Amino acid sequence: MQNYLVALNELYQTVQKLEQEQTEKNLAEANQFTYFQFLSTSEVGLSSLLRFLLDPKENHGQKDAFLQSFLRRLGLENFINYDQIYIKAEKRLYSNRRHDIFIRAKKDNKIVWSLSIENKLRWADDQITQVKDYLAELAQDCSNYCLLYLTPNGKLPSEKSISLVEWQEAEKQNQVKAISATFISQWLDSVSIQATEVSLFVRQFKKFIQSEILEMTESNHILANEITANSNYVRLSLDIISAQQSIYQKLLEKLINDLTQKSKEIFRHVNSWEIRTESDFNRQWFSPIEFISPDHKFSLKMQFEQSGLRNAFWGISFLEDPQNIPDTVYKVKQHLEKLPEKYSKALNLDGWWLYWERFDDDLKNWNNQTWAKIPNGILAEEIWNTLMPLAKELVKLDDMIVHQA
Repeated sequence: MQNYLVALNELYQTVQKLEQEQTEKNLAEANQFTYFQFLSTSEVGLSSLLRFLLDPKENHGQKDAFLQSFLRRLGLENFINYDQIYIKAEKRLYSNRRHDIFIRAKKDNKIVWSLSIENKLRWADDQITQVKDYLAELAQDCSNYCLLYLTPNGKLPSEKSISLVEWQEAEKQNQVKAISATFISQWLDSVSIQATEVSLFVRQFKKFIQSEILEMTESNHILANEITANSNYVRLSLDIISAQQSIYQKLLEKLINDLTQKSKEIFRHVNSWEIRTESDFNRQWFSPIEFISPDHKFSLKMQFEQSGLRNAFWGISFLEDPQNIPDTVYKVKQHLEKLPEKYSKALNLDGWWLYWERFDDDLKNWNNQTWAKIPNGILAEEIWNTLMPLAKELVKLDDMIVHQA
């Protein structure tokens, strides 16, 4: 174990040195800068961007260069025979479901093929029978069709979306394909782009995919080179990778414990206010901690909209349908309307949420720097400082409700 700690310290010193070198390099080259930090890169935003590139009629001016290259890389050469292309993002066909990107091709004014792209680049959760329903809709539209399931790593859809047997059968018929962010990056590399401005834009898009989706930054490449040149570093790194989930779980347990301890400053009647926690941080809608009112009708909680600890937000949520508890909704809303505008102006019943707000910076989308703030208690402090003002008000509200009763 002592040898591990020595090697780990050496590796840490190496990383510190590399980070300093990268900081100095960024002064001249700004390697981490990308236009896409100012654009919408949600799944809807990314679908809109892919649709733009694939549409021959768009003002990128490259006609169908992107589309033809895309079809060839997919092995869909028979799809290249067309004279009209219709393409739309968020397209509703025959049900209430929307295809993230839908393409329909015609030849001599007859539909010759249809293609749908289900974009999961931001790890949105599968809906029940989602892929199965999309395939049924595509079959209604045209006998020659294909559905692309796009994820960061090319994984297959879950069994709740389509059974493995059904997927494999459709795959044999060339009606489904699982593609990855790497496929998108390689496709963009293969397109012969004539316009300089478009070429620059595509380079920025590839850079975004590699750094944000695939986490293949220049710093990671340099660090990988350093590690693979040293046998001790290789063994240490692979052992750490093996223990990755255990490390995350231990850190999460500490974070929850720290938040629980801090909450006792506010929730004095700790036996009345229930603290609910979760541990499955890989899933969508993961909620690490939730403070539930004594009547079990509303709570203050933190939640992630997407799996992979992405798009974190916090706020006040009801624990049952607000339509069934109008008195509670009225009392909570009436009390919060007296608060500063930051809170009162944002009050809006959104599903079961009365108030919600996105976290900022690395609290919104967790990265290594976020996890590194757990051992010293900094992350718990930042989260609690965000939650504390509303926590105080909810305790006051609960006391008022108890006394009125």
